[in-house]
Amino acid sequence: MHMLINKRLLINTAKCLMAMLVASFVFSTPVSANVTDNENALLAYSNKNKRSGKSSTDYQAVNSWTPYFTWIGNVQDQNMTMFTQFNVGVGFLYFSKVRGNFNTIPTLVNGVNANTFIPFKGDINYNRTPVFQYSVGYRIYNWFKVSLALEHQNGVNIQTDALPGIALTGRVSNATVPTAQFRASLGLNAIFPKLTFELPWPMIWKNWLNALYLSAGVGPCWQSWTDVRVFDQYTAASLQTSFVNTLNQKYPASAFWQIDSGIRSKMATPNSNISFLLGCRFSSWGQIRNVGQLDQQGRWNFGLAKPFRAKMLYSFVPYIGMQWNF
Repeated sequence: MHMLINKRLLINTAKCLMAMLVASFVFSTPVSANVTDNENALLAYSNKNKRSGKSSTDYQAVNSWTPYFTWIGNVQDQNMTMFTQFNVGVGFLYFSKVRGNFNTIPTLVNGVNANTFIPFKGDINYNRTPVFQYSVGYRIYNWFKVSLALEHQNGVNIQTDALPGIALTGRVSNATVPTAQFRASLGLNAIFPKLTFELPWPMIWKNWLNALYLSAGVGPCWQSWTDVRVFDQYTAASLQTSFVNTLNQKYPASAFWQIDSGIRSKMATPNSNISFLLGCRFSSWGQIRNVGQLDQQGRWNFGLAKPFRAKMLYSFVPYIGMQWNF
């Protein structure tokens, strides 16, 4: 009797375990397959890069770690054609083919810098300052928009290395040849129309749109050269003497052009109208023309033997920003 009960208990236990195993296989396998099939179907739909029809309501973003591409109209409100942008970055300035004779004319005290040539050589030092750009525009197509932009950079302190003079005649001894240093404050401003081309099929990753863009703009710009000074140091009568010559301000206008490239990111839903920008742009600010020229100093009548100039002033600006569609 006891053996019969144990045998029945063992058989019933085995039947129960087998039933649980079968139930687990039957119910779990279709659900898992269904989830995988749905995700693969949505990924396949989005990867076709086709429009969803007259409306983007048929489109469903996939919250997936696997990136995919879709038409930008699926994830962008087609009625929001106006936009405004703001970005801020750090300006890295470069000076091409700098020229100048930093000898101060007429001559300094006691004529110690007569017949002296002080050419530019070495580096131009400056402090990095923020660059701001504001723009407002209109989206003509999903992949093309136009805008009017204003770019501003100020508070740049320019300073050359200490420039040793060269005696041109035997009348000037090496002990009395002056050493000069040029300093100035620089501000840059430009206003220009801007064209932006954006990739029509952005990458979607974890419900975020990431679209590459390329912009170009041309317009006028202004360079503001203020607090312009030349520091001269020389030896006379065994004494070291310094002389500071303050020159007139100068505001030359020039042609400006810019190329801008980056990534625009936002939530991959049409009702999200705030985007984040990450990019870098190249800007050409034109020539630097005749800063410190003698006949532009008015009644002060002190200037540079050959004014400070450069063939081109340009900058690279890595930046972050925001865009609002409305």
